[in-house]
Amino acid sequence: MIKKHDSLFSGILLIALAAIVFTQIPTIRITKMASDARLMPKITAVIMLILGLILIIEDIRKNRNTGAAGMAETLTMKTGGMVRVVLCLLLFGGFIWLMPRAGVILSGIAYLIASFYLLAPPGKKNHVMILATGVLVPVAVYFLFVKGFRLLLPAGAWFK
Repeated sequence: MIKKHDSLFSGILLIALAAIVFTQIPTIRITKMASDARLMPKITAVIMLILGLILIIEDIRKNRNTGAAGMAETLTMKTGGMVRVVLCLLLFGGFIWLMPRAGVILSGIAYLIASFYLLAPPGKKNHVMILATGVLVPVAVYFLFVKGFRLLLPAGAWFK
């Protein structure tokens, strides 16, 4: 994307996500199973905040001597890369929309396969690997959470 200041943008994004997590922590309900389910989101948000600050400081140190000409040069983007970023965000939005309807497994399969095909370089797409990974990862994650951690994941309204 923007090569010279990618750490700066990543740091700002991490801090913004940490702020969103912090604002959502009070909405977590405490159940009888977990004494305080708010601990992990707090820890995660603090870690994200610290890492975001580190990225910003690192970018400022690295680009301290860059003048206005260097800044203007780095703000030029390739259109193809930006289109892929937007398409990845749309795919993720589709995954979120599809999850309560089709369930974690089917929506995960669709999302991973579509993402792999979108992000793989042209001419270097290993179709067998993409399909195998796209199917096995969501199935493994589902069974890990449902059987291993005994958590409920959406099965999908279409299958009820």
